[in-house]
Amino acid sequence: MSVSSTRDFGAGRARSAAVWLSGMACALAVIAGGGARAQDASPPPPLSIIAVPPASSLPPSPSSSSPPSPSLDAVGILTPDKGGLGPTLWAGSSVELVRRLLADVPVAAPSPSQRRLTLRLLLSAAEPPAGDESGTSLAPLRVAKVAALGATTDLERLLAVMPGGRDNPVLATVLATAPAPGDPAGLAALARSEGTEPTARIEAAERAAATGALSGVDLAAAYASVQFAPAALARPLSASEPGARARALVYQATIAESQPAVRAELIEHWFHLLEPAQAVGPVAAVPLAVLARLPIEATTVWLAPTAVRAFRAAGQPEGAAPWLKGPATPVEAGALLRLWPLTVLAEDQTTKIGGSNGFDAWLTAALADTDAGRRARVAGVLALLQAAGEPVKEEAWVETADKTAGNGAPTATAMPSPALWQTLNAATAGHRVGEVVLAALTLLGNGGPQALPPVILAQVVTSLRAMGLSAEARGLAREAVAAVLE
Repeated sequence: MSVSSTRDFGAGRARSAAVWLSGMACALAVIAGGGARAQDASPPPPLSIIAVPPASSLPPSPSSSSPPSPSLDAVGILTPDKGGLGPTLWAGSSVELVRRLLADVPVAAPSPSQRRLTLRLLLSAAEPPAGDESGTSLAPLRVAKVAALGATTDLERLLAVMPGGRDNPVLATVLATAPAPGDPAGLAALARSEGTEPTARIEAAERAAATGALSGVDLAAAYASVQFAPAALARPLSASEPGARARALVYQATIAESQPAVRAELIEHWFHLLEPAQAVGPVAAVPLAVLARLPIEATTVWLAPTAVRAFRAAGQPEGAAPWLKGPATPVEAGALLRLWPLTVLAEDQTTKIGGSNGFDAWLTAALADTDAGRRARVAGVLALLQAAGEPVKEEAWVETADKTAGNGAPTATAMPSPALWQTLNAATAGHRVGEVVLAALTLLGNGGPQALPPVILAQVVTSLRAMGLSAEARGLAREAVAAVLE
């Protein structure tokens, strides 16, 4: 369906806004109420529209938790039965290397999978690494990173099991330090303040939400705080608002719209306004909550490709399933077929398009009339599928080869620090879990998985899977693939 830029979206707003706002509040309350359970015995599931991580990704600890260790470095709120990485997390690693890597762990990456992995590492109870004779080498760094992430509930729970807690002099300086302006904690505080200028508030809210430090409820509140001219609200698709203001405008227009067909057009436009890194985390949770309440009927079923892509990108195949039940037009069927890799990486085993032939059908469609750039993107998807544990046929690599290779200068590929690359590979070979996670997180950086060349991310994914961290590995691959699929 084509989107009309001249449609008057003001009709019916007054009679429906109150009802729709009430429904949105309920939907977003559901989002905020189900944080990802990072301390369960099994690894945490991918990000969910029903489980967008707010400031904390961990539920309250039972009152019968184990007594704290006398060593600050050894204590944590995650034991192996609650999702911790195990008491031998630092076995075989030196404290000097661990401290250097831990100091460089990024906190502002727009990746739910990366955030969950970071918190699992920082909150795990484990014996200190070799050479940590004082028992206080890592504790200040761990506390500082959790605070910077904006994981306030997790921070309080961690301090509660550390000897001395907030009154421990080793931690006092860390806790007294204000978050850096670009840290998620500082951005979240700015976004929650009603005194912040509206545009600055929604920009901070989106950045904080992208890192997981702000919930969908708080982001929606920030969107609602911006005032727009009635003419802009009546015709949001043709408004000239930039960036975060454009998303705030379409949010307000959508929740006030009563007609499903018009709401579907607004939702499609909303997802097109999202930046690639926003499509896999809490920023996308707000339009996903609206989409989840949209009736699937004759006037909205055309939205299926957008809906399926959005739910699978967020790791929620169950949300996509209802959109796959009806017949699709040839155009819609082709668009759905191109999403096959997301089907696999979202672990949607019941609705794989094309069944056992899904891979072949997707590859044929993806490589039809392609240029060198698209072939390179398809090859990157293959690398990530294989790294995530999915079988990739050998002939597929030949199909994706650039037919013009050798006719010009080789394409440069950004490479990581050789020392960091060696650390990752050596730690993987030695099965040094903590060291692998630290090296992987540092390689990912604040850009997250979508910013890494596929060949480098594939090694990160492979190393994490080798350490038994398959859920996080597949989540990182899914987030990267979601950004490159057309």
